[in-house]
Amino acid sequence: MKTQERKTAFIRRFAGPGDGSGIVCFKFWQLVPAMGCPFRCSYCFLQDQLYFRFNPETLAGLVYTNIADMVGEVEKWLEDPIPKMLIVGELQDGLVFDPAYKKVNGTPLTHLLASLFAAQTRHRLIFLTKATTIENALELPPTPQVVFSWSVNAEYIGTTFEHGTPPPSERFEAARQMHEAGWPIRFRLDPMVPYPGWQEGYAEAIERINALEPEMVTLGSLRATSPKSLRSAAEKNGRDASIFDYLGEERDASGFKYRVPEEVQLEMFRFALDRLAPRVVPALCKEDAGLWRRLGLPFRGCHCLLGGQDALVDGAAEQVAVETDVPPVPSTLPLPEPELRLLPPGVSNPGEWPLADASAVPDSSGQERGEVNHSPAEGTACSHAQLPPGPPDDGSAAVASAAMDQSVPEEMPSTSIGNSGTCESAQPATEGQELVVEAAAEPNLHEVSAPGGGQQEDVVGHQAARSRFKSWTAAEVTRTTPAEVRWIARPWVAEGAITIVDGKPKEAGKSTWLGHLVKHVLAGSEFLDEPTVRTPVMLLTEERRRTFRRMLDRVGIADVTDLHLVFFDEVPPDEWEDVVKWAVGRCREVGAKLLIIDTLAQFSSIPEGSSNKALEAVRPLQAAAAQDGLGIVAVRHERKSGGGVGDSGRGSSALTGAADIIVALQRPPNHTGQVRILHALSRYEETPSTLTIELGDEGYSVREGLDIEAQDLERALLLAVPDTEEDAKTADELMDRTGLKKTKAREALARMVKEGKLLQTGTGRKGAPYRYWRLATS
Repeated sequence: MKTQERKTAFIRRFAGPGDGSGIVCFKFWQLVPAMGCPFRCSYCFLQDQLYFRFNPETLAGLVYTNIADMVGEVEKWLEDPIPKMLIVGELQDGLVFDPAYKKVNGTPLTHLLASLFAAQTRHRLIFLTKATTIENALELPPTPQVVFSWSVNAEYIGTTFEHGTPPPSERFEAARQMHEAGWPIRFRLDPMVPYPGWQEGYAEAIERINALEPEMVTLGSLRATSPKSLRSAAEKNGRDASIFDYLGEERDASGFKYRVPEEVQLEMFRFALDRLAPRVVPALCKEDAGLWRRLGLPFRGCHCLLGGQDALVDGAAEQVAVETDVPPVPSTLPLPEPELRLLPPGVSNPGEWPLADASAVPDSSGQERGEVNHSPAEGTACSHAQLPPGPPDDGSAAVASAAMDQSVPEEMPSTSIGNSGTCESAQPATEGQELVVEAAAEPNLHEVSAPGGGQQEDVVGHQAARSRFKSWTAAEVTRTTPAEVRWIARPWVAEGAITIVDGKPKEAGKSTWLGHLVKHVLAGSEFLDEPTVRTPVMLLTEERRRTFRRMLDRVGIADVTDLHLVFFDEVPPDEWEDVVKWAVGRCREVGAKLLIIDTLAQFSSIPEGSSNKALEAVRPLQAAAAQDGLGIVAVRHERKSGGGVGDSGRGSSALTGAADIIVALQRPPNHTGQVRILHALSRYEETPSTLTIELGDEGYSVREGLDIEAQDLERALLLAVPDTEEDAKTADELMDRTGLKKTKAREALARMVKEGKLLQTGTGRKGAPYRYWRLATS
């Protein structure tokens, strides 16, 4: 486990599934005192997030050391007059780092935070956890302003798929101790899995829940944004991936997640709701409103809110009550009135509560803590992002967004904490130490330790002043870099990559081709016989609304609601970098993974031929691709003189070098119809160098029998190749004779030999190169 100073805000807003998604979930407040988790649950979405895939050593846990900054933000947040809930545990386990905080910073996390919330009556704090490290919390007098919530499951699921965690029975015991000590508790029975005999396992779990009288229980079922990718990550990490066999083959009705089939979900949820005690408030976690309605479940709040009257709730009760006779139910959960002073038993004055002296803790620079630039009253001021491919993720959307958030952890080595959670001393760790926290005993025989790292370079570029050079061995690159490409529209657009599309203005059909690509991405359907991943799209266009409307009609996307458009004539004259920042922020808000700029020259004002300016224009796009995992498409007009793929686009060749994929759309010679040839250069072998396509009534289709360039290549080579073995020519000699480019000529020669159109002699080694000839009848 690593330690480091956090460089961005500790308090964030969850980005949410997006407005209009149909998912009942809200942009709740979350605190990020740490990242990652030493537990190794099979279904954990963190292991498949971009940041942790590139920084696997931080997946086991990262503890932040600048606690004075964190405490200052919380104090500022508590000044907001509107009552709110702050959650610890959405981006990490809420309690597992409590002993680590005591070891590293001298004060347990529970002591730092509970004291702040106990001194007021407006807001509440909730710790969400699978851990049982409650020793430090039990030292404190209880307060109704702090809730402890356990994620629990059937004993079979907990011991089989939640590797390294205390079994559910031990979590229930920890909850019992906290409840008897006077603390409010909640539970999340999530994810429910329909394993053989699930009824018995969940009946036992619900019986334990009822016995503890929690104020709320939130139900959820197994879900994943990309089951294939998450399964692969689990297998790579030595976790039992068979849990994903329970997922259905299609996304849910909202298109939000792959889940357990809906009828099975309903059966499990009804089973649980029928057995929960009447005094327990039930809720669903990140489920479609239609599921609430089918269950007849009224909305009275959910796990991360104060209750049904929370200020973040906007018509949720009415939304889920449609089609049922159940009226909206006001919250029955504690919603403290500002004028009340709810204090621990025996404490008559807030000053008597044992407050942690965070002000005495200097920041890492040794300076006194300054004012934190964060205003909780301004909800939109908090940055937030979404990472998973396709539509926004459940917790994962915001988790990895915050996990990636603008900086890459720098390693700060540490000391050791035993598996009991007790500390050898309460002295703060010094810079240069490594912290080790052991989780509960691991039943999995295929345990894989998170590899060590070293200092990480700042891949985003927002902390350039703090970045350092770093060299990598080939083995380190292989270990920390995913081999699988996450395609948005295979093989043309990939997550975290930049695609440049070139073509003659108003002739090549760039906008039409992109329009059809967008249409299929919005639907998650095949484009040019290849798969796409469903996601909203952000498109910046140089066209005006009147002309662009016609393209929308032609392509058939005039009524879609997840294509977000920006027109150049409506954009204020801001700096290009500001335009990109705004567009990326908007992508985060709507959950878009594809950003298109048509054209790059129009929006960035790149002077043609200027390498420096071209690189300045592309850097914000590279940062957006790296930080947010966006697939970015930038359109260029072809220069009048034309040229080969990569050379034909207007502007500096520096743009070509900065791109990952370059696609040039051209009309084939002597063709005036809807046939186009796609010429491509790519860092990915999946992208074909040439593809002939045709636009028809149903969109674009591949014309495999009309590979015009291949025919021209073969014709040129057949004319150049001699018809006797004695006169056979090498590939280099044939290229000199025909003027063909090396790569395409060699591909054509190999193909023609395989098809029997040419004969080949030689071994292909030094001194005996391949030589080519043909029969006189060819």
